[in-house]
Amino acid sequence: MTTYEITIAASCAEPILRRAPSGDLICSAVIENHARFFRSTDNGVTWHDERDFIPNGCSHCSELAVFDGVITACLAVHDGRFFDWRCVMLESRDDGHSWNELPHPEFEGCAFLRSMIRTGDGMLVCAYQHYPVMPEQEARLKESPDADFTGVSVPFVETGILLTCDRFASWDRFPAMILSPEGANLYPNPTVIEYKRDCLAMLAIHDGTLWRSDSTDGGMTWDKPRDTGIHSIGKPKLLRLGDRPALLHTPEAGKIELIRSENERVPLGEGCGPDGIWEDGHLRFAACVDGGIRYFDYEL
Repeated sequence: MTTYEITIAASCAEPILRRAPSGDLICSAVIENHARFFRSTDNGVTWHDERDFIPNGCSHCSELAVFDGVITACLAVHDGRFFDWRCVMLESRDDGHSWNELPHPEFEGCAFLRSMIRTGDGMLVCAYQHYPVMPEQEARLKESPDADFTGVSVPFVETGILLTCDRFASWDRFPAMILSPEGANLYPNPTVIEYKRDCLAMLAIHDGTLWRSDSTDGGMTWDKPRDTGIHSIGKPKLLRLGDRPALLHTPEAGKIELIRSENERVPLGEGCGPDGIWEDGHLRFAACVDGGIRYFDYEL
């Protein structure tokens, strides 16, 4: 395994690594409350800090997806304390050098858009986590200079998917799991994968372990969530290693792990919040490590 430094930052979160249409490696990350975009033209050895996704205001990039030569970024734009929160979707058709805003879903309350996949029949699926925060509650919290989003009280946290066949010009929303806010700890971080035609699996963090729900009709209905018993913190990532699904996650603070099957767990070093890709026999991902973000290249 080889690793290279992407950036050093006093505050960083949620790095996401993808392969751009040009062949460059690209990485988004939240640096001191701003979603930033990094690029490597030498397969991860050196990295360049290119830009903020949103020049003005605070933002949090929660997904970066590449399909058919187009890069899509999912962001939460907010006031610095995650009030006045709105979901924003951007797309780039020039390899990430410029971005245009897409129509974006409206939620009553607040939401993060999470992992995005394309199914076998060409549909785009985007997982989400939704908080039904009432405007009156947000207004009360905003009056306190020390309050932020972690002070909200909601009856539940909903995970589900947005389903589109026209690149989010329109979409349908299908809930999957309704989780108690105490058990969900506010951040279920759902991830989704299609493991066979029309069959989707979603994992979300609940009470310190990953819970699973499945859909056999392309995401329109989901079965009752069940505890997998897999301990996980941070943000899990389901991805395909060849012809089978795998899980990249943080089983405990400071540890990265790949689960390739029920009996095959591969420790991948120190860090948290890994997200990346599998290609040509290599697992490539970015993760937060010791006050910065690092790129990992692991040959499987």
